[in-house]
Amino acid sequence: MSDEFYNAGSAGRDKQDLKERFNAARNRFYAAKQQAGQIKHQEYLRSLDERINRKRDALNRLENAIYNKRDQLSNLLSRPEPSYNNPHRWEIAARRNAKESEINAAIRDMEIKRASIINEIAELQSKYNNSR
Repeated sequence: MSDEFYNAGSAGRDKQDLKERFNAARNRFYAAKQQAGQIKHQEYLRSLDERINRKRDALNRLENAIYNKRDQLSNLLSRPEPSYNNPHRWEIAARRNAKESEINAAIRDMEIKRASIINEIAELQSKYNNSR
């Protein structure tokens, strides 16, 4: 761009003044461009940091949910078996087994989700560290 300006021809006595004004404008432009780039980069880092924190919060909530499900399973398994004299023994046992399977499936699903969140946090943390 500056080559085009200088090759455009003579402007008489004002040539030096025009060159100085052009150079000053060009310098202001590049300084503003650099500052805008720095601001954008800082916003990107702040956004990554917020995403990491949200993922960590989600991981904490999920860890609590897994703990609660395991506690629920422990309580279920600690209940005594129904008496053989109970006419509904097999119905009770079937419901208990179904509930146990349901809780175990929920725990497995949450553990898969936990692994996924941990991987997402690691990826975001890597991006953050590489961008600093």
